[in-house]
Amino acid sequence: MTDTDTVPFQIRMSAELHRSLKIVSYVSGHSMNDLAVKALANFLDSEREAIRAIIDQAQKDYGLVLDKLKDM
Repeated sequence: MTDTDTVPFQIRMSAELHRSLKIVSYVSGHSMNDLAVKALANFLDSEREAIRAIIDQAQKDYGLVLDKLKDM
């Protein structure tokens, strides 16, 4: 898979959030999907350090097991 590949992903949201997304989509002219993807990307960027720390801790805690599993 490359960075340009897309995969389907379904999310559940409140009716209120859905209405808000629909309104912003209509007003901005951007699709609801594009807005949701941008919001998720922005969230992940803002949490990059926390995510990196979690991954580093998991690699430290489970590195040996993960190394063994990668060859299966």
